[in-house]
Amino acid sequence: MEVWWIGGNGSVQDSYWYDSTSFNVQAFSDRLQSDLQGKAVGYSFSVSYQDQWEDMRAGGSARTSADSNPLLMNPFVQFSIASLSKTITAAAALQLLEPNQSNNLLDAAVGQYLPADFTRDNNFKAITFRQLLQHRSGVPAKTGYDVDYNSLKSYVNGYPNVSNKSYQYSNTNYALFRLLIPNLAGIPLSGDPGTAYADAYIQYVQQHVFSPIVLGSISASTDSSSGLDYHFPLQPYHPGGWDLGDLTLKIASQGWVMSTQDLAHFLRDLSYTENILSGAISKQMRDKCMGYDACGAPAASGSTYAYWSKGGFYPGCGFGNPGEFNGSSIVFSNGLSVAVIVNSNLAYNSQADSCGYQDSDPVQAVLDAFNNAIGK
Repeated sequence: MEVWWIGGNGSVQDSYWYDSTSFNVQAFSDRLQSDLQGKAVGYSFSVSYQDQWEDMRAGGSARTSADSNPLLMNPFVQFSIASLSKTITAAAALQLLEPNQSNNLLDAAVGQYLPADFTRDNNFKAITFRQLLQHRSGVPAKTGYDVDYNSLKSYVNGYPNVSNKSYQYSNTNYALFRLLIPNLAGIPLSGDPGTAYADAYIQYVQQHVFSPIVLGSISASTDSSSGLDYHFPLQPYHPGGWDLGDLTLKIASQGWVMSTQDLAHFLRDLSYTENILSGAISKQMRDKCMGYDACGAPAASGSTYAYWSKGGFYPGCGFGNPGEFNGSSIVFSNGLSVAVIVNSNLAYNSQADSCGYQDSDPVQAVLDAFNNAIGK
């Protein structure tokens, strides 16, 4: 691995140079690996600086001996990435909504772009694309419905109360883009609408997001080479991991199957090239928190460095699921970006949840590693 020192002004310096604000990528990776190792069933992460890959590490198991095709974890093993899919959906939507800063539909109402059999009322029609992207549409966190086509239709046609425009994180906001993106793009549809919209959404993202950055064909369905999700620590006779299977019909808010290397590739191209979005629109996506969870937050109290992050989570505790998925994509203001996958609960500086498992967000481990590497 080539080791770079990254200066506080964001410029790459020669490897022998440093000052009080320099950043050592190897020290970052060493610390993050140390903090994840032995604290989950498996982990992997990939580190980039601006538009260049820098390092990748992995440990533990992607599929244990209790499952078919046992597999050690590595940064190329793909997982169903849960809500990390939302950043991909936001990027695809912004290509269509804001092709340039003087011609955009961000604040247009979504009503006319919903399927004809969605009998929305005027309040739902008036929701804007920006409100969906920022989770300020009025759609609550829990709607009582799933996110497949018929469930979305039942929810919208029930004339829900969407008057509360405060921030409410909801999978429904992004699941609706599975329908909106094909209609914005003018993709012809035929046959069963649930399948037709899902296929059209996948077609658009593949052609306009993944192909331009040479990611190859990305699926919404796992197979026997995909990683599985577990509870940590593993029990001696655990029943095997959790396979999310085929999420094609729920794609957009979740569902893409990707590795940390795939995610890192997408993240650095989104943030530091114009292969997906213009620099100005990519910056607006971060600054206005569209497709991200934390936006411009300090890396530590009093830090001059900021970060933007998106998490992906399939819960284990409290839902009766046979495993847990934790993923994070993080971009820092000094040009560093990191993609992390943990295929279980993470026992890092955490307390026991209600099921007795130690559980922590991987973002905290990344922040601790980042702050440790400053000035090294």
